[in-house]
Amino acid sequence: ELVLGTKVFLDLRVKVLKEWQRDPRALERLGF
Repeated sequence: ELVLGTKVFLDLRVKVLKEWQRDPRALERLGF
């Protein structure tokens, strides 16, 4: 269960990072 949770978390992070790369303004909103 722990491994599965980690995998889902990593998949989610990758998806979010891809979104950020397409929308630099999202990074600015988060303070980066």
